[in-house]
Amino acid sequence: MVEGWDEIDECGSLTSFDGTKTIDFERTQKIVLTEKSSNDDDSSERKVIGTWSFDAEKERYTVSIEGTSLTYQLVKPEDSSVCIFTPGDVGAVNLRDSWFGRIDEE
Repeated sequence: MVEGWDEIDECGSLTSFDGTKTIDFERTQKIVLTEKSSNDDDSSERKVIGTWSFDAEKERYTVSIEGTSLTYQLVKPEDSSVCIFTPGDVGAVNLRDSWFGRIDEE
């Protein structure tokens, strides 16, 4: 079992606030960041591979991409199908640096 996987997997692909980037988590603790070009040309997508880990004690994810590591918390508001993957303190969420996903209702 990979700690933190089930919770983040439930959210599917996460999208940046401006909609230009997505991140996809893999069970192998690999993460794929996809950046779309600003001119909507699908052929110029850029993919960057990184890693993720989960600290169960602190309930925080660490994402490392291109030499930069950031710590995030996964927020799933009760009675909602929304996921918010946010850096820093949940009490002061920076929406522009957060990622958003949806839980598919089965």
